[in-house]
Amino acid sequence: AAADLVGKLAKKQLIRLWTMKNKTFLDKRKNIESILKKHSFRVPWYLQNSNIQIAAFFISPYFMIPQPKNERRYIDVAFDSKIAADCWFQKDKDNCPTIIILSGIEGVDEGKSRFSEGIRLKAYSQGYNVILLHQRGSGDTIKLTKSIGDFFAEDVPTALRTISGWIKQPMYVVGYSLGGWSSLLAIGRMGKDIPANLPRALAWADNA
Repeated sequence: AAADLVGKLAKKQLIRLWTMKNKTFLDKRKNIESILKKHSFRVPWYLQNSNIQIAAFFISPYFMIPQPKNERRYIDVAFDSKIAADCWFQKDKDNCPTIIILSGIEGVDEGKSRFSEGIRLKAYSQGYNVILLHQRGSGDTIKLTKSIGDFFAEDVPTALRTISGWIKQPMYVVGYSLGGWSSLLAIGRMGKDIPANLPRALAWADNA
């Protein structure tokens, strides 16, 4: 009898909790819907097709955002190798903060990826200097690499110290996937020797 009573009480409690949760969800949904109804934005008729929306997502940045020319610089690293840094500097670069991008492994073949391109375009349009730092052996920079080994881990710390001398304002590292791991490894290896103008780093990597 006691077990039946406990079972009934537990069932009532679960029903009550589910009802409260469902009511909270409905209240939030109604609130969101009311906000959306007040918003003046409407999707243009020529973008209402889902397939066109997908195509526009891939094409629009290259038409809507300025495409400045980059300046390629080279950084000396261990064992007579170099890594490349593609730089997009603002006209008044000494008064602008800088974002340093480390791409994922999908950017290794050509040295860039869709994700890094999106970050670059948006950051530059918001007034940042942008530097796409190629990792050892990526893209067309593979000819700069004499060998690959454990010293690979020192490439990014060396590059960040070098780049810190190019700019006067704060710089921020954005790394994702392979670049996220490299960013975390670099900051860990630099320890207290992190450049003074590197206050923040954002690393996004699976299981990081």
